[in-house]
Amino acid sequence: MNKQYKNIFLFSFIILLMIMSFSCKKEEKQSSILQVQTVIGDVTIKSGDTVSTPVIGTMILENSIIKTGKLSIVDIKYKDSGVIRINENSNVNVARLFSTDKSDETILKMEEGKVFVTVSKLFKDSKMQVKTPTSVAGIRGTSFRVSAEKDGVSRVDVLAGKVKVNPVKDEKVIESIEKIVETNKTIEMDQKAVENIVEKKKDIKIVALQKEEIETIKEEAKFIKIDNTLNEEIKNEIKEIGIETKPVEQIKDEKEYQQELIKQLEKVQEGREAELKEKEKEKEKAEKVALAEEQKKKDAEARREKVRLQRLEKERIEREKKEELVKQQQIKEEKKKENTVKNIPNF
Repeated sequence: MNKQYKNIFLFSFIILLMIMSFSCKKEEKQSSILQVQTVIGDVTIKSGDTVSTPVIGTMILENSIIKTGKLSIVDIKYKDSGVIRINENSNVNVARLFSTDKSDETILKMEEGKVFVTVSKLFKDSKMQVKTPTSVAGIRGTSFRVSAEKDGVSRVDVLAGKVKVNPVKDEKVIESIEKIVETNKTIEMDQKAVENIVEKKKDIKIVALQKEEIETIKEEAKFIKIDNTLNEEIKNEIKEIGIETKPVEQIKDEKEYQQELIKQLEKVQEGREAELKEKEKEKEKAEKVALAEEQKKKDAEARREKVRLQRLEKERIEREKKEELVKQQQIKEEKKKENTVKNIPNF
């Protein structure tokens, strides 16, 4: 009987251990490594059926959808290893968020918007990705920006370190094709480019970032809050790339800091609008040049056609003159024959 109780006790103990292990794993999987650090403007987080406005300290869970409106941003701290800034007019889905003592896995899916990420070196088995409809950027320790537009155009700009970029076609990552983008380089892809890369085996084009582009990215990431919980590696990383941060000890009043950040957002917005106007002017200028070139081609074609018609007319006149001369010559010959016949004596 005692043996039977022992077996029941042992069996119950094993079941309890299994339940505790499963519970720990589930809790470990659901535990967040992303925490809201700064919120400006119209920002919402949808988790399940619940939509809420985040505050400082809000933990972000897997499958959360983060949306930012105009002149709005949210800064998110990634453990003690980095900061993620989701810029205005962005839609980001935290598609994967898994963490253990030895590895992490974070996947952000962005249909539209801009995300700036600066992260120190991750664990060997850790993974962080930012995925758009046409590309996925995978990192281990770097600072970069990912942009996505409604028309499917995506861009990866690297300020420091290296980023592995794969094309995405029909929501599937093409693992067999990849490119490493290094410091101060960029890649831009749209649906057509992805088709050419995947189907026609064309190369992924990497180009150098212009000085103005680098400064714009730094302006968009300006005044990221840096606190003592972040490790020294990430602090040095941000300092080295020249992004002006806001250490916590310098923030005397949170509202003043937010106002300063709003002014910075307005400054970036003004710069963006000025840039768009400049691009519009350049576009109009290019269109005018193209129209002028097209008109020039038409004028040249018209001149060539006029010359051709004049040549044909000249050839026609010369041909008619020759025909008239031949005809006159024939008439003379016939008259000459007639006169010859008339002058023959009649015997």
